[in-house]
Formats: sequence, structure tokens, C-alpha cells
Amino acid sequence: MAERPLIGVSTYLEPGARWGVWELEAALLPAGYPRLVQRAGGLAVMLPPDAPEHAAATVARLDGVVIAGG
Repeated sequence: MAERPLIGVSTYLEPGARWGVWELEAALLPAGYPRLVQRAGGLAVMLPPDAPEHAAATVARLDGVVIAGG
């Protein structure tokens, strides 16, 4: 069985995400994005915001990238 392509999906920072008793900064992504990558046969990986100097090394490990948003 062939390996599934590794597809990075960008996230965004939400400063006051709340769940349960916690309110913390969180890297978020609407669930539809990774689901669509999975339906297309890929393996979705969330990409939290990071310093620009790290982007090239991260993207080099991926087979593709989805920039989430509109």
C-alpha cells in the first residue's frame, strides 16, 4: 500500500479559545479542512503559525500545503 501524501493545513491563532474551564491561546482550524484532505487520500497535518525562517524547513517535509481561509 502506498504512503498517503502528507498535506499541511495552515491554522490561525485564537487568543481566548475556551473549552471546559480553560481559556487559552490556541492554534485552530475548521474541521472541514482536514476532513477534505483525508477524503482526497491525504494525511492532514496542522501547521501552527511559526517564524518565517522555519517555514522552508517545514514545507520541505510536506507533499503539499493548504492555506485555509477565504
